[in-house]
Amino acid sequence: MKTLIAILGALTISSAAIAQINYNSAIRQAHNAVNQTQAASQGSTQPMQPPPQQTPQQPVDPVLAATLQNISNLKNDFLDLSANVTPAFTNDLAAAATGKKVSATTVAKLAADLRTAIIGNDKLRPQFQKLAQDVHAIFNSAHLSATQQQAIEDDVQRILKNGGVPAEQISAVSDDIKAVADESK
Repeated sequence: MKTLIAILGALTISSAAIAQINYNSAIRQAHNAVNQTQAASQGSTQPMQPPPQQTPQQPVDPVLAATLQNISNLKNDFLDLSANVTPAFTNDLAAAATGKKVSATTVAKLAADLRTAIIGNDKLRPQFQKLAQDVHAIFNSAHLSATQQQAIEDDVQRILKNGGVPAEQISAVSDDIKAVADESK
């Protein structure tokens, strides 16, 4: 009986440690996205250093893997937007949140406004990776300071403005981004 209790105690402690590691990795990813945003908005001329590649011996953090997969999915969704918002795009937006989920109505509004701003705009294509990172990060605003959140909102506006998106569409996406940030806290 004592052995069983000791094993259960050890499993509980190890589960808590793994959860803390995953949580810290998600926060680190959000902070990295914010740092890239701040560097880009300040016109930094230093090239960004790519993250170190993991060796096959290192275990892959499932939260980090899910984050990277979601960002990749969002980028692909931006590339594949057609006349209609696809369920995959809406699902990928909703899946970006690792904590508190955003309402389906807010996600659908952001999806529709992003589609309107992006569709047919080839000038934005080179920025889809960064836009996907920003969108993913904003869905996890609970892990961001007010300054970091503002930097992401500003970066989304800058990307859209530099892509030639009309001001009213930028404003609509910006309002949606703020709503997502508020709901995800």
